[in-house]
Amino acid sequence: MFMLLTQLSGTCIIVVFPTKTAWEAIRTKGPIVPWHKAIWFPRSVPRWAIILWIALLGRLSTKDRLLAWGVTSDDVCTLCGADHESHDHLFFGCQYASRIWSHFFHLNGVNRHGLKLRDEEAWIVQHSGGSSMKNTIYKLSLAAVVYNIWRERNGRIFKG
Repeated sequence: MFMLLTQLSGTCIIVVFPTKTAWEAIRTKGPIVPWHKAIWFPRSVPRWAIILWIALLGRLSTKDRLLAWGVTSDDVCTLCGADHESHDHLFFGCQYASRIWSHFFHLNGVNRHGLKLRDEEAWIVQHSGGSSMKNTIYKLSLAAVVYNIWRERNGRIFKG
């Protein structure tokens, strides 16, 4: 709850309204993405979910974006050093990430390889529905993989 104090003609007025009302008034509403339930669910880990959400939106500060903003002149992938670092490459095309995804898919009984970001979104929607223990483990694993790839990438850049 928020409380707003105003003073009119020497009279103090207290206005009480729910936090949700304030949030709805100030936020910019966008379309609901079909994969939101694969990220935000009762047992999700907030820090993992936030990074996964931003990655699926393509808004993490990968080197291709930093290069476009003029922040860096280097766009080589920090994890493999073999290609330009973009969301697609970092999370799905990089040799380092590919090994992690292969292990992740194997542990979850999935017989396939990682695709491009947009293809992964469709696969996530199709295979992460429901609240069974298997689906919960899959969704948690997915968020953990993306979070830890991003964390490893940042660790190599900022901590050497």
